[in-house]
Amino acid sequence: MSSSDALKQHTTVNFQVLCRTRFRIVLASASGSSLKFDDAEGACVDCLIGRWCDYFAEPPGVPPVSMEGRILKLELGCGPSKTDGFTGMDLFDYEGVDIVHDMDSYPWPIDDGSCSEIKAIHLIEHIRDIRGFFCEITRIAAPNCRIVIVTPHFSSWSSWVDPTHIHHLSVFFADTFMEGYLSSQVRGLSVSHRRICFGSFIWTWPGRFINKLLGMRFYERRFAWVFPASSIEVILERTP
Repeated sequence: MSSSDALKQHTTVNFQVLCRTRFRIVLASASGSSLKFDDAEGACVDCLIGRWCDYFAEPPGVPPVSMEGRILKLELGCGPSKTDGFTGMDLFDYEGVDIVHDMDSYPWPIDDGSCSEIKAIHLIEHIRDIRGFFCEITRIAAPNCRIVIVTPHFSSWSSWVDPTHIHHLSVFFADTFMEGYLSSQVRGLSVSHRRICFGSFIWTWPGRFINKLLGMRFYERRFAWVFPASSIEVILERTP
């Protein structure tokens, strides 16, 4: 048992003893009797005090998950459909969520360098501070950690229909933080793969063809609003 746990246990026991004494005094004052209880009455008082102390000992909510010494596969914004084998963190207490936390609140309750793989599927478009998001990713990612980010493409209808979407992103959005003017604030990440995803082949083949033949940058600059894409996938790697 750690020193902090021992102190907490000692404090809780003293608190319970104090509550029992005060409660007995209140009962005695109300009834005009002495402080003595028979065995049955004393057991009832102790039971009531114990239940009361247990209720108020910790604030209500989801108990914290101990991450000490663990290497995690972490799924950010997992929602109710967490991937098997991953630790899930989400703003809402869905079934299966391991850590309930607002990802716009830093730092996240994850140890430094503790994640071997991180997934953020349809999450980053909801994040207010993308720079802060990448700084936290850098902090919690172990060397060679693989970070998979999927988000709607800026030309997609789904990017605009959800009023909680703050950002509408290009497949090159990470370059601002890896190579652009914010690269000095986000160190240790590099882009290992990126792709633009399309929907049904029947309606999207012109966009697919232009994207494949002339490149993603040309497609986004000239034809994205003519032949919309569906989503983008960017894979980052934590450099040692």
